[in-house]
Amino acid sequence: MSVALTRSQVSSKPSMGPDKEALMAFSASLVPLSSICRPPLSEAQVYGYFESLQDIPFDVLLATSRKIAATRKYPTFPMPGEIREEALDITRDSIAAGEAWRIAISACGRCDVDIKGSVERAFANVPPIVIAAVWSFGFRSLYSLPNNAVETARAQFFKVFNEIAEKERRTGLLPASVREQIALIGSREKRILPFADNLARSLELATTEALR
Repeated sequence: MSVALTRSQVSSKPSMGPDKEALMAFSASLVPLSSICRPPLSEAQVYGYFESLQDIPFDVLLATSRKIAATRKYPTFPMPGEIREEALDITRDSIAAGEAWRIAISACGRCDVDIKGSVERAFANVPPIVIAAVWSFGFRSLYSLPNNAVETARAQFFKVFNEIAEKERRTGLLPASVREQIALIGSREKRILPFADNLARSLELATTEALR
């Protein structure tokens, strides 16, 4: 069957399954792919794709489907992972390592650890991924970086930042439900981006470290 389910097909599924309207919208968002890819997805596969992709906004999913349909070289239907990766590229505000370094150095330069609240203010508008890289590299090291160590520090910071960016990218490829399940299983493990989800907490820790 085609990926585009009819209302009667959706209504025939058990009530405990996906929301009917959501499934219809999801199905419509994949029409650019279903119109050119062969063989078409089976009904069971449609539900599998919905399970893997339902956390992506349908307008983003539609734009992603159009992008893949316009550039795909193979006639087969792309796997959910391929669709997620393209959707992530569309929505992600990527920062290059060089730009991250500039932002980090600028923020550290605005800090004065002898003034209460200085670190928080300096990093208030810094992207979370840059904050994660700064604290992974070492705030104190960047804050007191001597001029003769800049080139070496920059190369090391690039490496740290790129590793964090890649971990974030891989995490973003996972459905929200899978990320939550992994978080529950590994609740005792250190989070991939320890400061990115809670800026206030990260800056509080930064101030504490800087004052030691």
